[in-house]
Amino acid sequence: MKQRLFGPSKLVQKITLKDLNEDDRACLETGAMQILPSCDSSNRPILVEFPSLRNFRHLENELRARFYIYMSILEAKNAQIQGTTFISYGVGDYRERLNGVGFVDLTKLALACPPFFSALHLATSDLKHYILMSSCFALVGPKMRARFRLHLGSHVECQYQLSTYGIPCSALPLASSNNNKSLLENHLRWCKSRFLQDCGETEFQLPSKLTALSANEPMAYDVVFGRKKIQHEGNRRLRLFIRSMAAKYDESSKANKRRVRDELIKEIRNAGGKFLIMHEDSSSHEQGFDELSLEEVHGKIAQAFRNYRRPRISPTKFETLEPEDNDAVPIIVEPGPNDVLFGRKRNNEGNKRVRKLVGELSTEYDVAPKSRKRELTNSVVQEIKRLGGRFLRQVVETDEWEQVPDEYARGKISKHFQNSRRAPKKSFGGTL
Repeated sequence: MKQRLFGPSKLVQKITLKDLNEDDRACLETGAMQILPSCDSSNRPILVEFPSLRNFRHLENELRARFYIYMSILEAKNAQIQGTTFISYGVGDYRERLNGVGFVDLTKLALACPPFFSALHLATSDLKHYILMSSCFALVGPKMRARFRLHLGSHVECQYQLSTYGIPCSALPLASSNNNKSLLENHLRWCKSRFLQDCGETEFQLPSKLTALSANEPMAYDVVFGRKKIQHEGNRRLRLFIRSMAAKYDESSKANKRRVRDELIKEIRNAGGKFLIMHEDSSSHEQGFDELSLEEVHGKIAQAFRNYRRPRISPTKFETLEPEDNDAVPIIVEPGPNDVLFGRKRNNEGNKRVRKLVGELSTEYDVAPKSRKRELTNSVVQEIKRLGGRFLRQVVETDEWEQVPDEYARGKISKHFQNSRRAPKKSFGGTL
């Protein structure tokens, strides 16, 4: 197959982008076949095919482009040891449009190339295609059938089925779980890096599609640091990881904290994300992005853990919490009218009720011993909960709210009692 595609002179040589002509490279850039930046749960590289993106002048152009991709994926050590996961994603608008043109040659190429496909998944929304492929694979040997899985349904259904086999939905380059729009930024960035690696900038001119692609332009799963609060998908995922790892991080020693940060960095990078910092040109006021070094990333994430922990009660106080307070913190999108919202200038009905209760009890609180003060603050908390209210605080840089433990709420209310005593003429509602 290699001799047929590249000639006898290339039979014992490594194939690079220099050996592909302009039509071959154009076929490569379509994204019909992509090596994803993340791996599955078994740490196997993922190779995905989008049949509807196939576009070539001659079939040999596509064959040479795919041969190059097959040989490129073998450069990963885990592909040599554990094999590769292959996905043919023909759901919705990604269905095959060329009526199977070149199917036999493409199959022969895949069988002739060295990569071992340890798992093969075919996802489709076409019932006829599903039945046809089921009939075909009923004829193959048991070893092949054990590695092959068919998935029928919509985008959401097929992606859920793939996730049960250790393939995260976020790994697929789709705009959303129910969208026909594909994201080619990762693939084009991979093409650009391979182009510069194989050809160099001086020997060949980059194609216009790759020249326009900024090396560090933020993508969906990149984490962007900057002076302002940045609403970005990668930043949102980082906050979710920090929230889930905060307890483990707080209990760890200094050395183990670095391991926790390494684990988080690996999760972000396995999904194809990078860590960027935003800067602005003072003269042109244009924004740019630079990739951070590993040590800079560790410093930023360590600060993020400290920022997440700062508004919470200290770890020693957590020892007094009831068992139910240590459960996972629920996320509330829309607070209710009886909820108490912590933050500045909150005029929710629950906040007004707390201010009224604190005002009624402030005289007794001022002269009460410490044990009685705790009872008074707890009575305010219980009264709010009796009326169906919750104590919420806003998640950093999002519009979501999370419920706080009772001990945290008692600490806040105790602070309001103290503020009302120190400055009786000034409303303390600004912090509640």
